[in-house]
Amino acid sequence: MKHYKHIFFDLDNTLWDFRTNMKETFAEIIDELNLQKVKEQFDDFISLFYANNEKYWIAYRKGKVKKELLRIQRFADTLESIGVHDEGTTLRMAELYHRRISRKPNVFPGVHETLMYLKEKYSLYIITNGFVEIQTNKLESSRLSGYFKRVFMAEVTGFQKPDRRFFHHALSSVNAKKSESLMVGDDTEADIRGAKDAGIDQVYFNPMGLTHDLITTYEIRSIEELREFL
Repeated sequence: MKHYKHIFFDLDNTLWDFRTNMKETFAEIIDELNLQKVKEQFDDFISLFYANNEKYWIAYRKGKVKKELLRIQRFADTLESIGVHDEGTTLRMAELYHRRISRKPNVFPGVHETLMYLKEKYSLYIITNGFVEIQTNKLESSRLSGYFKRVFMAEVTGFQKPDRRFFHHALSSVNAKKSESLMVGDDTEADIRGAKDAGIDQVYFNPMGLTHDLITTYEIRSIEELREFL
């Protein structure tokens, strides 16, 4: 077992439970806006938005879309897919979503207990592609910020995961050696391939047991499993 000193975590879908927080937020918004057609197709709406969100974030990482388009078009595409074609509804939904989603506190089971355990043994950091204001609010509302010595955000550094320069920037900023560092994340491209390309060991958080062709340093189904080897 290697001797690690520095552990870098992704935030969304690794510590902060994006899907649960997203569903709660949309349930509130759909009721408030009285979107009966959306309510009747709620599960389909959630699945479609999740897929569109992923699609636009990948495009944003690759520089194919701007932040402003990402923030609106994922809502427009999702609403249009279930037969809602109204620009006013789209803009209002996007506004309410961006205002509220980051205030949701849900994290995955065992996150607080595990981070409390790890904080006593390692230096912990966040490395995220999310936008500064949103990610800062998420960390505060979920009571996660106190575990981490530094938070590295793509919007500040100018790099997006999986760009190895983002990882190298984080390492150099805290004077961490690659051989003593570990990246924990759920995204096979941004987190796992990115860390591997940067020469950092990886923990693939795979709660759904999804099949993949990656060779990872470690793979876990729950965050609590980190305590078994760290």
